[in-house]
Amino acid sequence: MVRAERLEDPAYYIKEVLSKAKREDLKKIYGVEDWIDDEDFLTLLAKRKGRLLKGGEPDLKTTAKLVLIDWQRGEIPFFVMPPKEIMEEIDDGSEMKVPKLILK
Repeated sequence: MVRAERLEDPAYYIKEVLSKAKREDLKKIYGVEDWIDDEDFLTLLAKRKGRLLKGGEPDLKTTAKLVLIDWQRGEIPFFVMPPKEIMEEIDDGSEMKVPKLILK
């Protein structure tokens, strides 16, 4: 895993974070309402957090780093349902097969 602070273009990764996280969770966490795309989200968040450059331009790079750090630390909730086959095994009451971890 690469630290968000060391990324050249952290804003590049925000689109993927927004696609995985629930919109409602992001609204609660950041207090940002109704964004159009990832750049709009970062712009609104930068203004809300006061992350502005000279001339009042939003600092998208710093704001993206903040979001990525939250993502890496688990501040933004995210989960994926197990594959359908595993869920069917659990519903059938049969044992779920878990691969063993082999340490060398």
